[in-house]
Amino acid sequence: MKNLSVKFREKLNELRINEIAKETGFEKRVPRKIEPIDMVAGFFLMLTSGGSTLKEWAMQVSSIIGRTISKQMINNKLQIRQEAFAKKLVENALLLKIFQGANRGRESLFAEFPNVYIEDSTCVSLPDNLALEYAGAESSKGTCATARIQLCIELISESVKRLAIKAYREVDQKYSAQILSLLKVGDLVMRDRGYWCLSVFKQIMDQGAFFVSRYQYNAKCLDMNTEQPFDLLRYLKKMDRLGFSVIDEKILVGVAQKLPVRLIASKVSQSTYEARVRKAKKDRSVSTNHSSEYYQLLQWNILITNIEEDVWNHGQVLRAYGFRWRIETIFKCWKSHFNVKKLFENKRSVSASRFNITCWLFLLFTIFFFFRWSIEIAALLLDKTHKKLSVQSLANLIAFNFERLILCDNLQEWGDYFAYFATYQERKDRIDFQSLILATK
Repeated sequence: MKNLSVKFREKLNELRINEIAKETGFEKRVPRKIEPIDMVAGFFLMLTSGGSTLKEWAMQVSSIIGRTISKQMINNKLQIRQEAFAKKLVENALLLKIFQGANRGRESLFAEFPNVYIEDSTCVSLPDNLALEYAGAESSKGTCATARIQLCIELISESVKRLAIKAYREVDQKYSAQILSLLKVGDLVMRDRGYWCLSVFKQIMDQGAFFVSRYQYNAKCLDMNTEQPFDLLRYLKKMDRLGFSVIDEKILVGVAQKLPVRLIASKVSQSTYEARVRKAKKDRSVSTNHSSEYYQLLQWNILITNIEEDVWNHGQVLRAYGFRWRIETIFKCWKSHFNVKKLFENKRSVSASRFNITCWLFLLFTIFFFFRWSIEIAALLLDKTHKKLSVQSLANLIAFNFERLILCDNLQEWGDYFAYFATYQERKDRIDFQSLILATK
């Protein structure tokens, strides 16, 4: 455990943690009873030991500094004054790790665009006692608690433009138009389909800017020439039978707006398709009773863009969109392997500040270790094997071997292990996780 605390402190020092603590007013007075770096390292140690309470957090901090710290002392550091500190750590970690291993050709890929904005969000389930601050969806069981994290990064300057924890009901579409105040002529925004809004797409185009977005499954498509309904699923099936795994077609989107866009679709692997179907069936409710057409469209990654072919071919569009997949991978690792809800269960009341700080530190841990290793291992295996890398299997193996990995000085030693246990055989003409996360295709 002592070796772990040393490693954690080494990583945290990469973030200028003491400077951030000073800038954000983490501590009002000196000398400090708990140094910021020990506070965060103690949280990491608590996570790795399976702890979830303030007492267990205090125990880990006490073991680091060599004197007893009470759980009340920890709680005193989970106030509104410390929120900015924890959030700034996450912002710095994002900028430090999000572009790791993806610098090759990045400048030339985005050379046409003065600014490139990447937007994404994720939701996390919370105990019902937080429903007042973080109201979730209403159901027959009543109101639940769910938080939504919003993130916007500008790729060229490598800066965080928005990072916020909001209630679930503050949906992505509410934030869709906010990007308009940032955009200038020639800028690009890449976002998930949660931000889908045809009127915003039109305003982006009117401002002389560009977008790449995931396709919204119920969107109405029209033939570019005849303006008649365009049967997307029928078209994709036809092209699949002809042996095409990537399609690039000009269409109109929106019956009223008739926005001219390129629709780019790439066939996903069978395992990815099956995982999507399982998730869709799990998420299904009265309000989201998915059709047969919906399930069939899950076989494809479908994007729309107003970028012309002479600027980007379909391969460059897919490669560029891979940078948004990096953010999604961080969120997936975070939600899959860290149960934020566990930290707050069976507690009569939890302040919003305590939840926010804990959430930021959870995310910080994920970025520094799970995401970083995912990138490094994906790069390691890209040339080592023709098999495809499973992000879920990889995350499971990282969790299982966490302590040995953090103490390992040479990740190359793990190449054969991950090549065997974290990969699967798939057709080579499918867009795979390595290609997306490393932005190599």
